[in-house]
Amino acid sequence: MVEGVIFISRISVMTVAPVDLLKPRGEASSPDVGPLTPLESAIRRGPQVIGLFHEKMKMQHGEASMPIFECFPPSQASSLRDVQLETSSGNFVSSSSASTDAYIKPDTDPNGKSCLHFHREPSYSRAEVKAKGDYAAGKNYYVGYEFALGVVHEHLTIFQWKKDDKTATPLQNIPFNLIFSSESPTRLSITYQPPGQGSNPDGANKHDTIWTSASDFALSQTHHIALAFDTKPGGNNKLQLWLDGTSVFEKDGLSLWTGTTYPKFGLYRGEKGDQDGGGYGNTFDGYVYRVQISDQSLDEIGASSGLGGKAVDGQIGGNATTTMGRRAFKA
Repeated sequence: MVEGVIFISRISVMTVAPVDLLKPRGEASSPDVGPLTPLESAIRRGPQVIGLFHEKMKMQHGEASMPIFECFPPSQASSLRDVQLETSSGNFVSSSSASTDAYIKPDTDPNGKSCLHFHREPSYSRAEVKAKGDYAAGKNYYVGYEFALGVVHEHLTIFQWKKDDKTATPLQNIPFNLIFSSESPTRLSITYQPPGQGSNPDGANKHDTIWTSASDFALSQTHHIALAFDTKPGGNNKLQLWLDGTSVFEKDGLSLWTGTTYPKFGLYRGEKGDQDGGGYGNTFDGYVYRVQISDQSLDEIGASSGLGGKAVDGQIGGNATTTMGRRAFKA
């Protein structure tokens, strides 16, 4: 029984009354609840239940809509689309094989808050979710990410915009990512990989640092990230970043789409940095409270982006004013 499902709309927030989403279509969910409404029937199709990951499904019932990808606890590991657990020797393993050494599971953080707990022991290099979906050229994308980290280390990557075929010309493995770089291992950075400089046959895999936070990343504290970027053809894309509700980065002239590309989030690399002399000794814990991805507006990621109630100028994708409940975003 789901005790109340919240749907984020471009113009409203609505709550659906409790309903047993596992009942067959048309069957009453309990003696005092009638047949499923059209919205309730839409909810129960596929993995669209609260706490599960889902691909894009716009639901029209009044004025409700959903991001193309969303997760928030309690998500079951079996519903996470594509969970990737990788050892430091490069072997991908199942959740059962990794056991307690690496996992992504519903849990609580050290303060007792519900989360998806991403964990990696030193012998693992990756605990990540591959949010593969209906991403395409000529679109605008908006990502909201609410999370906390127990430890950071150089080369730890928490978000990737990842090209599906890194061998396809022009070579561009990871157009951009959010990383703790070797230059500033305690501060969050964006690195950008220009076309032609990713996964080259000679081993070169060049990334340029295009932004670094002005302050150290606060550990064991909830943070909000909002990203906005476009995939228009021609190599003149724009990328924007808000950190904890403050605009910190904006850049044009990037090339963010040279073939099918998708988001990944979690804990990748960082198990050994350039400054380490003693091998793989870092254990990582990340606590993810909500992730939302939209192809419509910042409005649809308002629950996770940290931008609720703030005026946002220069938003990618137009200059209309949108609202979420009584919270307004100015584009």
